Amino acid sequence: SYLTEKQQNICVVGDDAQGIYGFRGATHENIMSFPKMFPGCRIIKLEENYRSTQTILDVANTVLENMRNKYSKCLESMRKDIGEKPKILFFKDAYEEAEWIAVKIKEFNDEGTLLADQGVLFRSAYISIPLQAELSKRNIPYQVVGGLRFYETAHVKDVMAHLKIISNPKDEIAWTRVFTLIRGIGAVTSEKILKDTTNYSSVKDIVEKSLRGHTAGHKYSAGIIRLNKALKGASDDRLTISDKYEIFLEYYGPILKEKFDDWHLRSNDLETLKQVITKYDSLEELLADFAIEAPEKGVWRVDPSKAPDERPIVLSTIHSAKGLEWNTVFLMGVADGILPVSFALDNEEEIEEERRLFYVGITRAKDRLYLSMHHEGTRGGLHRFNKISQFVDAPNVMAMLDAGNLTDSEEDDIDLDAEDFIGQRGFYDKKALLKKINEFYEE
Repeated sequence: SYLTEKQQNICVVGDDAQGIYGFRGATHENIMSFPKMFPGCRIIKLEENYRSTQTILDVANTVLENMRNKYSKCLESMRKDIGEKPKILFFKDAYEEAEWIAVKIKEFNDEGTLLADQGVLFRSAYISIPLQAELSKRNIPYQVVGGLRFYETAHVKDVMAHLKIISNPKDEIAWTRVFTLIRGIGAVTSEKILKDTTNYSSVKDIVEKSLRGHTAGHKYSAGIIRLNKALKGASDDRLTISDKYEIFLEYYGPILKEKFDDWHLRSNDLETLKQVITKYDSLEELLADFAIEAPEKGVWRVDPSKAPDERPIVLSTIHSAKGLEWNTVFLMGVADGILPVSFALDNEEEIEEERRLFYVGITRAKDRLYLSMHHEGTRGGLHRFNKISQFVDAPNVMAMLDAGNLTDSEEDDIDLDAEDFIGQRGFYDKKALLKKINEFYEE
């Protein structure tokens, strides 16, 4: 205002509905207060949209309508095709949601939609962990925007290295990673210990005949004692994969807290991984599905000059997706506590920023938009029953969505056993869900 005090000659371009960086110190009020700072300014609304179909914009317009502090506008598509109505899908849990999305991605790809033309968006990165598992199982390449894939993160590699040892006691790379996690053991000491362990072919022999000699007289001996106990317990063939993982998770807990400042966030990742692991009956199958690639080979480093048909599907937080677009968008986790995020639920300003974030997610889609949520959730070790996002549950928004059951052909894509309410088919419309809840409590 000081620079333009005399001439009052200034032009500002922005979208109040996409103010989503409050956590970085930005404020939505900058653009909202502009007319007060410069009385008599002319506001030009850009309401013509060349990206999305009108059916997608209809959803976006209702979200705009529900914003409390905004410049009123109504987006109109310049495309001739109206497009298919965006869908809202309900699933039993995060794993059925992830499975359906992975199947749908492959289906669209088989029909000619490139993986690079499909995007999966979410409020928080942990939401994508089950989907990453499903994509890996199906050998569908994916790129995580803004960081490493879940299975390339250090804390996941650490725990998986312990499971690798149980599967293959001759895995020197896994042993090296496990040893160097112990305080007092560096690369040189690890190599010395490793030379002795390679003389034995079973975890039991390594623990009793090799590592036992390091349980006293060394500054790292206490750590070896703890490791031996975990290895001995997890090598019991009678245990399930989940039981083995639980042993190593307990062992790794103190290491995690010492190694990472954000250990509590990483702990949530490992809890989510535990839920993924319950889906496996074979440790070898688990390790084969999620074989960790060398970072230089990870698809997150894909050369942008590659041909479009060689590029992977993108998985991204909504914040990282701003400015991007895809023909098909899957917006996961539209549930209160996820989107909007739990810490925003008691703050009106933060709720409004979350609503704008939802709007940004919707408007990334060009042709097809799928919103999805799962009913059963686990977070911080607690089980919960999720409630549909208040942004979606608004009557005017729901009216713009196809909330009906999927077609028979779509249901046949996934074989989900369903016997009772808790195990009902992974998707149903809102009325069907309420009916089944009533039936459940009437029994």
